[in-house]
Order: sequence, then structure tokens, then C-alpha cells
Amino acid sequence: MHLSREDFVNICTQAIFYTREQLTINNQLSGYKKFHREIKENKYFTNNVRDPLINTREDEYMYRHDLLKHVALGNCHELADFLLVEIGKEVERQNALARIRIVKSMKADHVYLEIRIKLQGENDYSLWEVDAWDPRIIDISARPNGSIKNYESLDYGYSTITKNTVFTDDINYNQRYTFFNSIPKPRVGRPLGEATPEREMLDKHDHLYADYMIEDSIKEGKIPSFDGNLRYLQQVSSWQI
Repeated sequence: MHLSREDFVNICTQAIFYTREQLTINNQLSGYKKFHREIKENKYFTNNVRDPLINTREDEYMYRHDLLKHVALGNCHELADFLLVEIGKEVERQNALARIRIVKSMKADHVYLEIRIKLQGENDYSLWEVDAWDPRIIDISARPNGSIKNYESLDYGYSTITKNTVFTDDINYNQRYTFFNSIPKPRVGRPLGEATPEREMLDKHDHLYADYMIEDSIKEGKIPSFDGNLRYLQQVSSWQI
């Protein structure tokens, strides 16, 4: 069964919304402010989460997803891990198939998803750039002449390094993990010591980014509007049908 383009984009959109609801972004301003003490003084993510994630096998998608849901915190790679499962399980539920890759930009230090799927009524597979950290759903399929669709809108470039590859029917979405008691949940709050003033946070910390908001992505056409209508970056081209 093939999904329509509208159905596929809607799956990605809802998964992005859900991922952003479940995970606070560790290296965007609002997340840094929310967990200022944990991040600044306790090095929470490095001390509690990084090793359990790194030590997983590539195919342990559900374990990483459920661990991240437990701690509810992550950077771009962690949001990609979580988003992969959320998109994959809905594609599988609708009896469709997609190949999902976690990729790293060769232009910037950023990780996100690349999805290849055959959509209903279209003459070939389409390729998509999908991300929850910087919310966007962009058709990056190759045109018949070899050029890349929407290339001018790719802030992180087109060339990537593949981190993980999986087909959506290769994951057992019913396999769940709940035994994370040894990993404490991060605590909200300001540092016990001197706190960095908010106005200085972005200048002082080169690892920290301004917030990438869902509302801004909608305004910029990176994801559909709330009524579900596809924007320019998600619409089908004449050569694809």
C-alpha cells in the first residue's frame, strides 16, 4: 500500500509535534533555561544519558526512543532517534514502507532524518529531509536532469554522512522498555551557584542556539499550516506524477 503525499506529510508533521511535546531541547535557549542547573552544574546529559545511548546497537531503536522519553531531554541526534520511531510506527500502521536514515550534514554540525518513500500516484520514489530540532519537511528528490528539488531551501546543505539506516517494517514497535530507574530524570531549576544572565547565554555558550519554534516553521512554509494544507516545500512537482 502506498500513502498519499498528504498522508505522508501529515504523519511527519504530527510526529514532529509529538517529539517536540515529549523532548525538551538541551541546546536551545528555552531548554537551557529550564534545566539550567542540570546542564551547567551537573552536566546531566553527559553524566547520565550519553553512554547508555552510545552503547546501544544500531538496531535498538525502541530502546533509545523509550530512554529518551524517560529523560525527556536531548539534542538534535536524540530528537532524530525519537522522531524516527514516531514516523516509522505510523507508516507501518498504515501498511506502507519507507527507508529512514539518520544523517549528519557535511555543511553544519547537525543531525536529522532522510526518508525515501514511494507515494501514491507518483512515478518514482521521493526523498525527504525531515527534522524536529529545526522543524521542517522538505522534498529533496532528484529531478530528471539530476538537480535537487528545493536545493535553495536546504540550510544544512544536501551532502550528508549516514549514521543509521532502517526500513520501517524492520522495527518491532510493540517492544517497549521501562526499566530506567538507574537514570534519574533531570530536575528543573536555576543553578545553585552564579547563573548566566539570560541576555548573555547565547553569546557566552557557543554550543547553545536560539529556539527553533514550530510556529516559525509554519510561517516559513517548512511544515504545513495547522489546517494540513501542503506548502511549496512539500508539494508534488509535475515531473513526479
